[in-house]
Amino acid sequence: MIRAISIALLLSATAAAQTPGYTPANPPAADGVSLVAPGGAAADAFSRLRVSQAVQLFSGVRDYARGGGVALDALRYDTATVGAGSVSQNVNAASNTLTVTAAGGDSAVLQSKEYFLYRAGQSQLDIVTYVLGDPVAGIRKRVGIFDAADGIYLEQTATGGHRFCVRSSVTGAPVEDCADQAAWNVDTFGAGALNPSGETFLPAAAQISVTDLQFLGVGRIRVGFDIAGAIVYAHNFDHANMPGSAGVYMRSATLPVRWEITNVAAAAGASLDAICAQIAREGSDVEPGASTSEHSAAARATATGSWAAVIAVRLSSTAIRATLRNLSYSVLNVDNTNPAECELVLNPTIAAGGPFVWAAVGTTSVAETSDTAGITITHNSGHRLQHSYVNAANRGGSGQVAQAGLNVPIAADIAGTSDVAVVACRAIAGSPSVWASLAWRELY
Repeated sequence: MIRAISIALLLSATAAAQTPGYTPANPPAADGVSLVAPGGAAADAFSRLRVSQAVQLFSGVRDYARGGGVALDALRYDTATVGAGSVSQNVNAASNTLTVTAAGGDSAVLQSKEYFLYRAGQSQLDIVTYVLGDPVAGIRKRVGIFDAADGIYLEQTATGGHRFCVRSSVTGAPVEDCADQAAWNVDTFGAGALNPSGETFLPAAAQISVTDLQFLGVGRIRVGFDIAGAIVYAHNFDHANMPGSAGVYMRSATLPVRWEITNVAAAAGASLDAICAQIAREGSDVEPGASTSEHSAAARATATGSWAAVIAVRLSSTAIRATLRNLSYSVLNVDNTNPAECELVLNPTIAAGGPFVWAAVGTTSVAETSDTAGITITHNSGHRLQHSYVNAANRGGSGQVAQAGLNVPIAADIAGTSDVAVVACRAIAGSPSVWASLAWRELY
């Protein structure tokens, strides 16, 4: 009976306001956390009751204390700076600090290399932690899921205000639709009369931003904060059956996590602490994607002490939002006497013979491959994903499988330069020749 009453109360709880000027028949709970659809924190972006088994797409914790985290950052994140802007790792504080000086034009960006694939009909829950710090005149800070073209973020403006923004490039150039704090239509957090939670936004305190969204080209975006373990929404951006919602509201919802700080005018220096991020998919664990493969056009001769590149793969320059996962490779030694060894390496240094010459993989793939002859790589450079020994041909060939896991995607950096995965081999004795093939899954 008690459980039945609890469920009835849950289903009867009302939603928070959805649009400016809208007054619900029953306001949200006194603590500002309404429960069910269409606006409640217990419902996902598609108004389905939330469950705990969300599918994690990204875990951005910087656990430097356990070792390996500093190097792992280079595989998951990229930075971009202008002027004297900088990004530094805080090993003891499990965070990064983005800093600009007093020089106008300084900027610093920390962004995940991977763009997290949005699937139609699946609510995506994005959680980002940070410390903005108190406003500094002339300094702009942004935190969220966005890039230079599209996305959703919280902004501390150069004039000291706070606002949520949706950036869209559907017109061919980025345009921002922003809601200032006093105009947030669910809870203004002390900046206006609408404050059902009773909470006040404290920019100098550590914060947890929460975003979930529908993206069927149109739909709702909810933004807010996690406070004391409860999601408290601040604002809804509605893009369906609304005046002015005449088409797609954003070019793509496949976006990276990003923190950025910019000195937009000659001002005092300032900093922004980037702490952690989680990207989760709610509603399904299905991860469709096209599987593709390519092989070397010829057997590659090897030598002892020198790692010859046999085949390599990367994203094409026009597919920087895509990701390659589940890499596997196979190698065949055609020498009847001498064995070899091979490895799959991410972003190795070319020792001699470069650069790679790239070619598209068919008309539907987002990848390019290269089997350029004469290239050798520096051993122990890059990140080794898998190693194998290859018997002589009369003892059977050797095939090995390696996977670029959750924290090691094949992705592009902020400038659009892709990671490169290379199958390289060297002789154990003699100079055997090997064939190699690569297979991978494309998410886009």
